[in-house]
Amino acid sequence: MKRVSMETKRKRAWGWATSLLASGALLFAAITPRSAQAQTFKVLYSFQGIPDGAGPSGLILYASGKLYGTTQAGGKTTPWHCSYYGCGTVFAVDTAGKETVLYRFNGARKDGDGPNAGLARDAAGTLYGTTVAGGAYEGGAIFKLDTSGKEVLLHSFGDGNDGSLIWSPVVRDKAGSLYGTTSAGGRPPYSFGIVFELDSSGYENLLYTFTGGADGGRPVARLIRDSQNSLYGVTSAGGNTQACSLGCGVVFKLDTTGKETVLYTFNNGSDGAEPNSIVRDATGNIYGTTAYGGTCGGGVAFKLDTKGRFKVLHCFAGDPKDGSGPGGLMRDARGQLYGTATTGGGGDCYDYYGDKIGCGVVFKLDKSGKERVLHRFKAGKDGTFPYGLAVDERGNFYGTTGSGGDTSCNAPYGCGTVYKLSVR
Repeated sequence: MKRVSMETKRKRAWGWATSLLASGALLFAAITPRSAQAQTFKVLYSFQGIPDGAGPSGLILYASGKLYGTTQAGGKTTPWHCSYYGCGTVFAVDTAGKETVLYRFNGARKDGDGPNAGLARDAAGTLYGTTVAGGAYEGGAIFKLDTSGKEVLLHSFGDGNDGSLIWSPVVRDKAGSLYGTTSAGGRPPYSFGIVFELDSSGYENLLYTFTGGADGGRPVARLIRDSQNSLYGVTSAGGNTQACSLGCGVVFKLDTTGKETVLYTFNNGSDGAEPNSIVRDATGNIYGTTAYGGTCGGGVAFKLDTKGRFKVLHCFAGDPKDGSGPGGLMRDARGQLYGTATTGGGGDCYDYYGDKIGCGVVFKLDKSGKERVLHRFKAGKDGTFPYGLAVDERGNFYGTTGSGGDTSCNAPYGCGTVYKLSVR
């Protein structure tokens, strides 16, 4: 399988927009695995573009039974600030499929443009998120949205050394600080992204600037915090620049002093390249996915233990066998992994060159790495190009697709869906 860049994968995941990150903000809950093999798939909501949103990102699920997420376009169009397809929304969908638009972005400098990642939520119900563009300096922004629908920009990127192009969601600690990454910007002469903290007063602390060399570059995935407040993440570039032109990516750890440790460097061999999601178990083992590479060519799922030993759990073969371009990984209490693959799976979806690439799958990997495809998307009303999962206490999965669904929306290929997958 030929190498496909992350930018191409983003375009595939939302064929009528300029870019899309297959990341997804995940909610972990204790999943009760079920022994039978049947599964039931249901579309809860199909987006229409204007006025409800288009191109949904990952979901979070709370005890109220509501799902919260963002769309990177749709909502409303504002001349000059927004494109024809709109600047994006924040939305809620209940498990019965009723959608509520909580906020529509207008792209102005006091607002954001293109929320392209999942959300965080505090105990009071306030939502925190990011936009890839907009803000005071047009470099993206961090926002909060209270329960009354009032939006406040907490920080605008693009001014000085603080980074720009934020593709990932933020992580919130008990003190109210937000942690995240940008995929560009940083202290000169480097522009390969940063790790930052935004404290509860709105002050941004630049924790680390990536050089694009051995330390990595272009982080795009959600960070993980441990009990010692160390941060773990992956970069899509940097590391081994001999095997990949910009580097194949790394897994890194950042301690509270700002010291970075590279835990693993990808080599674009059997280990894959361009890591795009990780989770961590209680003992410190890290599990993740790469966007491409591996011996099968469609990316891998991997385990990195606390001693730095790397193991490929599954190699994705792509269309039509399983998926390709895996991401949005989550892990249950029994050590089983669940995730989505953006393409592959045999559906009738094609790239810009007319090659059949499949519409994506939802998959499960047991502890030995054996894969079970839970759903194959078909380029119909079920949606196309999935990413990110949330799960309820009964083990039902919820996710989004970047396009597909109701093709009568105001954009070609459909504006995306929210779906429920019950595995019985």
